[in-house]
Amino acid sequence: MRLGFTHKLLLALLAANIVLITIMATASQWNFQRGFLNYLRQVELQELDGMPGR
Repeated sequence: MRLGFTHKLLLALLAANIVLITIMATASQWNFQRGFLNYLRQVELQELDGMPGR
């Protein structure tokens, strides 16, 4: 089966969208994990600052 120009263009756009969505999802997850770990460190430091005997 031979694909026409329109079908090739549609497949190229679909592939580009899939790549972009994958990159965006990966970046979002990485940023969320980094921010969440920073938040946990801040909470832990606040708890340590509030401990008696310091």
